[in-house]
Amino acid sequence: MGNVINLEHYQFGPSAVFDNARFALGDLGIALEPSFKIARGERVLVMGSCFARRVAEVLRALGFDAGDGALNFKYNAFAMLQEMRWCLEGGFGPAQILCAPDGGWLNPHRNPARFQRTRAEVLDVHLAAQRAAAELVRDCDLVVLTYGLIEAWYDKVCGLFTNEAPPLSSLSSWKQRFELRQTTHAQNLAAMLELVRLVRRANPRARFLASVSPVPLKATFCGPDVLVSNCVSKSTLRAALHEAIAELKGEGVPIRLLPELRDRDARAAPRGCLARGRAGRPVGRPARARRFRRAHDHAGLPARLRRAGCAPRSSTGAPVSAKPVLETLGTLP
Repeated sequence: MGNVINLEHYQFGPSAVFDNARFALGDLGIALEPSFKIARGERVLVMGSCFARRVAEVLRALGFDAGDGALNFKYNAFAMLQEMRWCLEGGFGPAQILCAPDGGWLNPHRNPARFQRTRAEVLDVHLAAQRAAAELVRDCDLVVLTYGLIEAWYDKVCGLFTNEAPPLSSLSSWKQRFELRQTTHAQNLAAMLELVRLVRRANPRARFLASVSPVPLKATFCGPDVLVSNCVSKSTLRAALHEAIAELKGEGVPIRLLPELRDRDARAAPRGCLARGRAGRPVGRPARARRFRRAHDHAGLPARLRRAGCAPRSSTGAPVSAKPVLETLGTLP
């Protein structure tokens, strides 16, 4: 938008104008101002992709009562919304359990999806998890939501999105029942909004932290290149989440983006942590930050490649040091 001369006519703050020098800063020069605080002992529900579990581990290590109510991973916004409806309003039952030709039973809405000998066995496990999660939703102080993928499998018989990819390679009879959908920005935005509103109806005092999981796709069903699919997936979710947070804030919902800033070179506690201890001091010391960093190790090369000497190098062959990164793109709301 314009050139430097034009920009001089406006009274921009330092953070509003692009400056290459900011990439040399561990936190990119982004000021983080928590809109609310959480205290040790508060109950926290985490829901979403595998990143949600890592967040729960960090919070528990810092003294918070955090868990997912035994629901395990939920990889897309539609599975998250659907599961929350089942927890709070009911509706999950035998019709959602799949029967394989060999007589085994599978729940595609649960992670991990494993075949069991009886339908009752599969059903009882998931219903018990839903009861535990419903109790946590109604009593928690904070809900952490992490959105993972836009690629989602759809069950045309039940009219529902599944959480897990159906085993179509071994069960050809199911190929006509399920279809893969690359969901859109509008669809994800609607699901994100309804999920928060659903929780708020059950627990009006709940506060929310939301994030797009930084964990990349391992494989894609939607195209030949997983890097392109991963970029499309995360960008779509990040844009939808940005709009969802703005709209929900307008409704008076206490919600903000979970900061994911870190300096990959510095062995220091995460700068964006919202947790506060006594006297309002940030909690989380460098020793505890090691647990947090495990959730972010995807940002560098896989360990097997680092061991093989595949770290990035310059034209002279010298190793290139990692630069600070902003895992969550865009301006923090």
